[in-house]
Parts: sequence; structure tokens; C-alpha cells
Amino acid sequence: MAEHMQTASIAPKLSKKRKLGKNKKKSWRAIDISKTEEFLEEERFQLRTTGLLRDKTDQELFMVDKNKSSPQESGAKKGVTKALRCYAILNNTSRIQSPRIDDWSTVQRKKKLKPSKDRKRLVVETQAQHQTTHKKEKSPDSSYDLWTAEKEHQEDAFYMEVTKRKRVKPPAKPVQYTMPAVEPPHPGASYNPSYEDHQDLLLKATLVEKNREKEELKIFRALDAKFPSEAPGEASWVKEMSAGLFSDDVENPEGDNSAIPEDERTAVQSKTRAKTKKQKRKAREQKEMKQRLLKDKATKMRENMVYRLNTLRSELRKQAQTHAQRAAVKAKKQEAKRTGTKKLGKLKYSAPEIELKLSEELAGSLRQLRPEGHLLEDRYKNLQKRNIIETRMPAKRTKPKKKMFLKKTFRDA
Repeated sequence: MAEHMQTASIAPKLSKKRKLGKNKKKSWRAIDISKTEEFLEEERFQLRTTGLLRDKTDQELFMVDKNKSSPQESGAKKGVTKALRCYAILNNTSRIQSPRIDDWSTVQRKKKLKPSKDRKRLVVETQAQHQTTHKKEKSPDSSYDLWTAEKEHQEDAFYMEVTKRKRVKPPAKPVQYTMPAVEPPHPGASYNPSYEDHQDLLLKATLVEKNREKEELKIFRALDAKFPSEAPGEASWVKEMSAGLFSDDVENPEGDNSAIPEDERTAVQSKTRAKTKKQKRKAREQKEMKQRLLKDKATKMRENMVYRLNTLRSELRKQAQTHAQRAAVKAKKQEAKRTGTKKLGKLKYSAPEIELKLSEELAGSLRQLRPEGHLLEDRYKNLQKRNIIETRMPAKRTKPKKKMFLKKTFRDA
């Protein structure tokens, strides 16, 4: 068959003018059957070795590589993601070397050292380490160094002989912020929310408005409510200055006691009259009896405290619970203050308005939905909340005043 195909491939080509029937042998054309022969040869090879590949399953053809660490992964480690290019502006591009500071482990080791000898030894070691690092950092091509110049090269009397470098405090332990870059919206802000989620969002918005009204009312009471609506005039001044000058009470300049009631008159007389020995003795006995009764009452209360042990235990338990709750609330506030939004500039961070739709504004389809808020403003507020940029306010643009002047042509006319 191969010989027959070979003869067919070298058949002579007919001229365009000559027309023969296509079913004749002379009208055959040269056909390239090299790809067909390669395919058949490949199948024969498969049959001789492992069998046809098209008849095998995926488990026989492929295998899962369970080795996690590959030798080379295009020059990068596996699992390490490169930083986004949009955050490249936040990187430190300064070529000035930062002052040398101790790392966190060295600082903690200094705190644990109690004896003074060990502390002195550590200071000597750090000084020697600083000297060696400064010698290494010295550039070999510098002909004159300002900081390490010797006395013999000092020609100026006012040249700085020794320069003391202040010790830089190590930075505090870095704060781990837990605020996400993209906060999920409230379920009630959906275009088709459930009744409970929507009411919860409306309640939050109501509380925000009530707090705002309280602040406005507080400012009103402190400022506007303390001042009259109208400025004081002459009539109010005369009324204030004449207060107490004219009274309708009956005056008794002669000292007549007829206007004084009889009860008050007897009380005054009894105060002025001296007490007898009997009255003094009775007053003393009444005072002693009163003190004795108070002392007996205090003794009974102390004795009854023994029977109140269970009540006292419950009171102490409640007191300990309240102290624990207050400590938990205080710790929570401190943690929120440490990891929350800081005041980086003059202005304080203010939370954005809650994006919500009222009950009558809800739409059943996305076509009828009117969007709330702005995407760029939301991202800007999120950067402020995560302490990446400080809080800012738009600058007020004031138009310059127009200058009015008379033209020369108008003045001449």
C-alpha cells in the first residue's frame, strides 16, 4: 500500500487546458500524507509500549505533586505575595540613614538586668559596638572627616572638638490595627433588606440624630439661653437699682412688742431667763439617757452582724462582680483607644453619615434603586479611620474683593 501511495504522490500534473474526467487515474493530484503516516507510526509505538493513550483514565496519565516547597519558583518564594504598586508611595525613599537604635530584645534585656555591674558591662559593650559600626561605615575615599578629625589638624580655635550624640529612645511595641481595609455594609442597607435588619439600621440612625440634638441643646443652654433676647434698657436698670428701697411692711421703731406673736414672745422670754438647779439636773439626765440609748443600739447592731454573714457574703460577691465588670469595660476602652483611630492633626475624626433608605424609599428592583453615598468619599474616610492620613477639611475659597475705580475716559467725559 505504501508503494501504491508513493506512485500516487509522483503522478504527473496535467495542464490547465487539458480536461479529463475526475474519476480517471490521470487526474490524480499529489497529496501530502506525511502527517497521517506520523500519526499511524505514533499509534503503533503506543501499542508496542504502554497502550493507546486515548483509552487510559486521568489517574493513569496524571499525578498530583504533594511537595509544597519547589526548588525554584521564578526567583520568588512560594506563598510570598508582592506588595501592590499603589502602596509604593508609602515606602521610605529617603537615602539618609536612620540613627542606630537598640532592637527590642536588647531593650528588654536591659530592663531585666538588676545589678549595677551587669548594667555597666552592657553599657561598655554597646559603646564598643557603636565605635566598631562607625568605623565600618566610614567611607575610604573621604579625605577629611568632620567628626573624627584629630587635634593636630585643628587650626580654628572654635572648631567642634567633641560632638555628643543623644541617645535615641527605642520605639514602642508596634500596634496591631484590627480595622479592615474594606468594611462590609450593614445588612439593612441592601436594596431588598429584611424587616429586622432595616429596623436595626433605622434605630442606629435615630440614636445618632438624638445625640446630635443633645449636643446642640447643650450648646444652646450654655450660650444662648443664658442671655436675654433683648438688650437691657433704662427701664430695667431703674427697676434693678430701686429694688428694696420701698417696702409695705409695718415698721416698729419704738420697740413695741405688740406686733410680735405671743408664742415667739414666750420663747424669747424663756431664753433670757436663767435655768434653775432642777432644770439643769433634768437636762443632764436626759442627755445621759440619750447617750446610753445610742450606745445600746450600736452594741445590738454589732451583735446582729453575726447573723448577717450570708448577706455580707452576697454583698461582697456583688461588689467583686461590679469591680470586675468595671475593669473589663476600662480594659476594653483602653484597647479601643490604643488600636482605634488617633488624632493625627488638629481635627478629630468624625464618622460618615449612615447610608440608609426610609421605608417609603425602598425599591423592589435595581432599576428603580437610587444609590446612596459616594465611593471615593467612603475610601477617603476609611483611610482616615485606619490612621493612614490625617483628618482634613476642605479649604474655604473666598473670592477677592473687586476694586472699583473710574476710568480715565469716563472722568474726562
